[in-house]
Amino acid sequence: MTTRSLCDFSSYSPITTPFGYFGTSFGADRRSNGSFNFSMWAAGARGSIPPLEQMPHLLAAGSPEAEFSGFGHEGSGVKLREWIPMPDQPKTCIQALRVDSNDKYDTYSGYFWDHPTRRWKLYAVGRKWNGQKAKDHLTPGSFCEIPGPPQVQRTGDLVREVRRRGWHYGNDKRWHPMDTFHCKSKAPVNKFWYTTDEGEFAMGTGGMRYYEFEKPKAPVAETQLPEFLTPEATAQLVQLPAKIKDLATTRVTRNAATIQLIMTRAGTHSRVQLYYGETDCLTFAKRQLHGTERNSEVSQSTQTDKRSWSQNSQPVALNDGSNQITLTGLKPATTYYYRALITNDQGKCWTFQTNSFRTR
Repeated sequence: MTTRSLCDFSSYSPITTPFGYFGTSFGADRRSNGSFNFSMWAAGARGSIPPLEQMPHLLAAGSPEAEFSGFGHEGSGVKLREWIPMPDQPKTCIQALRVDSNDKYDTYSGYFWDHPTRRWKLYAVGRKWNGQKAKDHLTPGSFCEIPGPPQVQRTGDLVREVRRRGWHYGNDKRWHPMDTFHCKSKAPVNKFWYTTDEGEFAMGTGGMRYYEFEKPKAPVAETQLPEFLTPEATAQLVQLPAKIKDLATTRVTRNAATIQLIMTRAGTHSRVQLYYGETDCLTFAKRQLHGTERNSEVSQSTQTDKRSWSQNSQPVALNDGSNQITLTGLKPATTYYYRALITNDQGKCWTFQTNSFRTR
């Protein structure tokens, strides 16, 4: 989906997804602020802490600078921090989102079109518990809002408008334009929806005028796909910072274990750490909590001994082919779980599954 702002003041209008939001904010210059909100919700403001297995968790990021982090204001969950993916602050933000499902989790991969290099780049990959209701397609939505809390933001009299265009990738392995705008209202509201003569979906909010709902017409069909949907560009929408062939335990003794990590593509300046312990902690490691997280019981729970990895190895260089890492100081006759975290110049990613072994 493409998004651009039509107002000369701040605006927030992310794509809404089954896991939360994926979008950017725009400033008074109609440019993106350069960041994304890829927030995977775990619980509402008064929600209970989910069982660890059902916690949303991040798997990959498109920069080594990114921090796997969280949030805890309106609700609680996980998100990336400490990385500005679009320093060029484009006027048109172009995003892509994919879902892959199994009998436990929906895995969401978010990408953005990098205007300077004219390539798709990974932003984040995260998992959401699906309760054995796997998804076979995405139904994205959107909203346009006045950013900031009511006690701070006093610009509700100004009309904010964003315009979008969208495509979906079919089972026929071809891109198809989104042609239906589902929106409704039971009473007049100060929000509006319509399709432009150029074929964009437009939506807005604010101002003094109220609108009766009218079903928007279908947008004008395009005759040619844009550059970011060519076959060459589409192939970039499945790439991760590193490509793992296999992760397995090759030798186990009473107090040690050797792990073999075989890489198809390790990436440049690649290094790896193993996180391990007597509990499977998904991708939750000890870290500093930020801002609103400090008041979130959900975020705090990810730092307890039973819900975050208790031990980790030192980073070591990672190369293409076979790599060996030995863990020592283990307890005898104990089952250990482990995952690998790979960091390189292209980003960072966890192995998507947890492995285990039992010492002798």
